[in-house]
Amino acid sequence: MLGRGRAAVLRELGGPLTTAGLADRLGLAPSTVSEHLSVLAEAGVVTRHRDRD
Repeated sequence: MLGRGRAAVLRELGGPLTTAGLADRLGLAPSTVSEHLSVLAEAGVVTRHRDRD
């Protein structure tokens, strides 16, 4: 479950971040970060929240 990509995502999480913001920090496509977050959320490692302004 925890490869390099997901480990990098976890290292960057210190508080609430948008998928796009996290992707920018990591130099990854937002879709890639979203996939990593989906796997981590399904495993109960992170929680996700959609903010619609």
